[in-house]
Amino acid sequence: MKNLRRVIRALELERARESEQFRAVDARRAELERELDRVDDGLRRLEASCRVEDLGVRVIADAAAKRLQEAQDELSSRLDHLDREEVEPARARLVEANVRVSTVELLVERRSEAAKKVQAQQQQQSLDEFGAQKYCASNRIVSN
Repeated sequence: MKNLRRVIRALELERARESEQFRAVDARRAELERELDRVDDGLRRLEASCRVEDLGVRVIADAAAKRLQEAQDELSSRLDHLDREEVEPARARLVEANVRVSTVELLVERRSEAAKKVQAQQQQQSLDEFGAQKYCASNRIVSN
């Protein structure tokens, strides 16, 4: 049981490490999403405010819109890459670490329950033997 408890501690450390790595990757993903939202908002504001007829202003607005759309595409691509290459593998490692810890904890729990049953049986047997000895002593029965 001591060895299994050590294994659990080691697996919990691994799980904590994987959890920290996942949080770090997820934070980077959240930052990319916020940046993408800012670009989306900028693009919407630009499109809403550039309904003017002046050709010079329209050319400038179109160039700005094109830059924002390129930034939007780049951020979307980076976000997809981050999801595929870092977030999903980190999530999978975290799930695996949780499964390993849970499996060993379940094993310890089952062994503990089995040990309690054996202990209860031994205790009942001792009580039965003690009762039998008391009965024999009170009735002056000699056992072979």
